[in-house]
Amino acid sequence: IWDGGLGVDGGFIAEPTRPQIPAPVQPATPVEPEDSPSALETLLNPVWKFARVLLGSAVFGVFASLLVLFLPVQTRRVGETLAAQPVTAGGVGLLSILAFVVAMVALGLFSILIITLLLTIPLFLALGVLFSAASALGWVGLGTEIGLRVGSAFGREAPLPLAAGLGTFVLNLLANSVGLIPIIGWILPAGLSLLTLGAVMMTRFGTRSLTAQVTSPPGEG
Repeated sequence: IWDGGLGVDGGFIAEPTRPQIPAPVQPATPVEPEDSPSALETLLNPVWKFARVLLGSAVFGVFASLLVLFLPVQTRRVGETLAAQPVTAGGVGLLSILAFVVAMVALGLFSILIITLLLTIPLFLALGVLFSAASALGWVGLGTEIGLRVGSAFGREAPLPLAAGLGTFVLNLLANSVGLIPIIGWILPAGLSLLTLGAVMMTRFGTRSLTAQVTSPPGEG
């Protein structure tokens, strides 16, 4: 007798089960291998980095020679201050960096109001240009000092623009080459930047001398 269920050979199944059909297996998505640098690229990468450092140093050397032509006394004052008071210059450079960061953050917070942008944007630009000029003058001042001392070591007194160009080239090449070393390479360039920036601030962009006597450029009385 059938009573709402499913009879099978005189038996009774209250809830018949459906046959289990296995789901089709999705093929795995092939994983593309990551692009790994070839052996040639691995070998040439440091070479290209050093080539960029070499080119940048040469350009900076030419810039140093031109700058010394227009600001010979100022660059000498910065260089002599670095040689005479390196520790003080480093401390002043660190304080200058902190003051610059605080000033930029304060201007950024002050720029929340749209009206104040008319005032803060020129100040942002002025501070950026001032900081860049101080960094460049300090770097050239140190490079000039190096160039003059190297010339003196060989018993030759090179013209100031030539000494500035060669000294700045060597300084920039050495600092940036060391900067290519991972993790610790930044220490030397950062330390030299603090020294040079501090000397510029101490001499007020080379407008006053902190040493007993400022060496006059060759050819000047």
